[in-house]
This record gives sequence, C-alpha cells and structure tokens, in this order.
Amino acid sequence: MPKDRHVGKLSYVKLPTGKRFVWRWIVRKREDGRYIVRIPKGNPSIATAALKHDSDFSKEGLLPIGTVFYDDVHA
Repeated sequence: MPKDRHVGKLSYVKLPTGKRFVWRWIVRKREDGRYIVRIPKGNPSIATAALKHDSDFSKEGLLPIGTVFYDDVHA
C-alpha cells in the first residue's frame, strides 16, 4: 500500500459527531482505508504535541468514518 500523506503527522480533523476541529496523531492506515489514531492527553500545546512523545498521547483508537481533514477542506 502506498504511503498516505496524513500518516505519521499530527493532524487537525473534524469528527462527524463534533462541531469543532480537534488534533489527532495519525499513526497508520489500515488495509480497508481507515486510520489508527492517538489522542493528546489533557491540553498540551501544539509545539510539545508535535514532538510526539509516547507519554503525551493516549492508547490507539480508530478514526470514525466521515472524518474530515482540515487541510483537505481549506486547501
């Protein structure tokens, strides 16, 4: 599978159940096209969250279907 441009980056995404964009670390992409993500713990600054320390993020989870990436909307 070719490398996706979102994988390995801290991305600003809008979840289908929310009103605002939120930060998620895109860890990898599954074979079916869905993303495995990690959520920042607490309220870290984006500068420190961009360093991607393991202790700054919670366990891995699945990004819901219908999620919109900020850079896809505002490109």
